[in-house]
Amino acid sequence: MARLSSEKNIKKMLELNVAILFLSIIPLFARLIHLPAHVIIFGRAVISGITLLAFMSLFKIPLKLGNRKAYLKIFITGALLCVHWVTYFLSVQLAGVAIASLTLFTFPIIVTILEPIITKSSFRRLDLLLAVIVFAGIYMLVPDFDFKNEMTIGTVVGLSSAVFYAFRNILSKKYFSNTSGVTVMFYQLCVTSAILLPFSNIVSYDVSNADIGYLLLVSIVFSGIGHTLIIRGLQNFKATKVAIISCWQPVSSIILAALFLGESPTIKIIIGGIIIISMVMVEILFPAKNRTINEQTET
Repeated sequence: MARLSSEKNIKKMLELNVAILFLSIIPLFARLIHLPAHVIIFGRAVISGITLLAFMSLFKIPLKLGNRKAYLKIFITGALLCVHWVTYFLSVQLAGVAIASLTLFTFPIIVTILEPIITKSSFRRLDLLLAVIVFAGIYMLVPDFDFKNEMTIGTVVGLSSAVFYAFRNILSKKYFSNTSGVTVMFYQLCVTSAILLPFSNIVSYDVSNADIGYLLLVSIVFSGIGHTLIIRGLQNFKATKVAIISCWQPVSSIILAALFLGESPTIKIIIGGIIIISMVMVEILFPAKNRTINEQTET
């Protein structure tokens, strides 16, 4: 009996690590697909939305959100998701996978600064200290402060992506805590598709078969399976444990980018990354009371 239980725990842990691996592969597609970031995200949102709708139909997950005000709120959070995704992929295209992944991974610290403002709760001194140290880590990522440098622009864009993601998480938690996460995600994908539709005339771009294949892979396989396994992980483990394991997501993204894209991080980026990930782990291990741990990075 104990052996069977142990085998089940190993299987669950393996599933969680596969989920983190799949999510860490996603930013590589911003480099592999030779299209502008907003066009990639439009395609990803449409394909993921159709896939999610089929999933909801299969498992009879309700589509209804609630009252009319809920649809206005879903538009706001969907718009935040849209900007977050576009800026994240743009950051990868400008600065590379390492800088984009590490700047995005600052979002748990950004949440600790934004959430007390939005919920009108008190700040913790520890959170403010962690934020200062994290920004010191970001400083290490920037080659110089010349905005003619694409890596500098990419760092700023990546940080803005983390801010939009933090806002989206806080508002989603505030507005939809009693609504299925799958339903919320479906509508946010619909909003993302609608916003980007006027700017994403795919016919005007030279789209190769490889681009289409990569787009299907990132939308259905890596996003779909990755997020499904993350949800299963949250059902099987405490959020704190999932969050700690998720800390290796940017690390694996950097390793994969070095192996498959030839993007080797500099010593400064490695040091900055260690600082950022360490401070995020401190926040995860010592969260404020009544604060939801942000257990994954959305990519």
